Amino acid sequence: MKKMLILLLILTIVALAGCQKAQDKIVESQIEKNTGMEADVQSNDGSVTITTEDEEGTKTEITANKGDGESWCQEGAEWKMTQTGEQDANAQWRIVGIVTSGKYEGYCHVRYTVDSDETQMDMDYYFDEDGSGYQVMELNGQTYETEWHS
Repeated sequence: MKKMLILLLILTIVALAGCQKAQDKIVESQIEKNTGMEADVQSNDGSVTITTEDEEGTKTEITANKGDGESWCQEGAEWKMTQTGEQDANAQWRIVGIVTSGKYEGYCHVRYTVDSDETQMDMDYYFDEDGSGYQVMELNGQTYETEWHS
């Protein structure tokens, strides 16, 4: 009986590990089908990295992690993108957390930055659990705000 339980535990671990690899392969095939680019997907411990390359040799790597918890607005969770090729670019979404006071109280605050050969841009997004929110951008000393509703 003890050997049977140990064997069952080992099979469960192998199955779970295999499921993750299978899931990565499914995501790879969906990306390749939808973009026509080769893709590599690697996931582990709450993060995933997707790497693609197009016919012109432009490589894109996207890495996302969900942070340390299960909140809908998990402080510290982030998404990063690096692109190299004809034009180099870096972008990052980072969840700052839920705003505790002011106009955006109760909204999830996400900081978005882009740095490329042509531009550098910072934007702040504030949204609620239903998907409604605001985009705030500063440009040449002016603040622009856009509101959307889900």
